[in-house]
Amino acid sequence: MPGEEIEIIKPFQDYTGLFLYHCHNLEHEDLGMMRNFYVS
Repeated sequence: MPGEEIEIIKPFQDYTGLFLYHCHNLEHEDLGMMRNFYVS
């Protein structure tokens, strides 16, 4: 839902940098369900 927050529980100790998550439904992708997140 708009404004909803999530927590990713995947450990990223060995994986830092910029990653992408997305929805496979193209209509959803156009509505912002394709974003970058940065792990530092």
